Amino acid sequence: MNVGTRARPPATAVVLVLTGLALALLDWVVRPNAEVLALTREGALIENTTAALYLIAAVLVLAWRDRRIALASWIAVSLVMVAFAARELDLHKAWTTVSMLKARFWIGGGTPWAQKLAATAVLAPLVWAGVTLLRRHARPVLQGWRRAEPVALTAITFVVTLVLVKLLDRALDTAQSNFGLVAPTWLVALEAVIEETTELLLPLLVLLGLAQQRARPGPTPAGAARRPTWRVAGAAAPLPAGAALQLPGTPSRRGDR
Repeated sequence: MNVGTRARPPATAVVLVLTGLALALLDWVVRPNAEVLALTREGALIENTTAALYLIAAVLVLAWRDRRIALASWIAVSLVMVAFAARELDLHKAWTTVSMLKARFWIGGGTPWAQKLAATAVLAPLVWAGVTLLRRHARPVLQGWRRAEPVALTAITFVVTLVLVKLLDRALDTAQSNFGLVAPTWLVALEAVIEETTELLLPLLVLLGLAQQRARPGPTPAGAARRPTWRVAGAAAPLPAGAALQLPGTPSRRGDR
């Protein structure tokens, strides 16, 4: 059998997301709607866990970063993680009259200038982070996706999942405001458990991508320890594992014979 014709296994990130969705559906089936809504409401267990995982990811991407990638990129990822955690905790609107992510916060005349200046100071590093990640990594990620590289597949899965969960978040509200459709309780519970579970998976995808990047083969990072070399006929070759380096003029461990 030709090994090159074997079908590639599904990406680990996709398996993680599908498994999470399956567990969410199972939870919705076995629990009463009231319990599902209590577990997925704002400020409940799932949302707080998601925020905590984002903060853990923000720390780990700096502590366990792959030094083959510029530090600026890891700082950018860490800033985005902190921003996502703040968004989960609703800090984007906790200190303003209107959410600073809404257009009327910036356009409307009802927002104090002090709040706009503070929001600008908060958002400026995030804009830098987004531009940095897009400029440095958008093309390599797309190229890696075509080659089915695990890190690239995880990054694409993260972005697609993020977009889908934001669309799902607004689906029922949009249907009610635009068409006057009122969703039944079971549908509200189903939407809530899928949305909150999927959001919980996003920081896990970041940690998965970090692990995949660290395991990725490549050149030795600058400053990393290297194995000693010895000279053979003018060429450098790695010293075999467990071998002692024998310098000229030094006695052997076995003694002179």
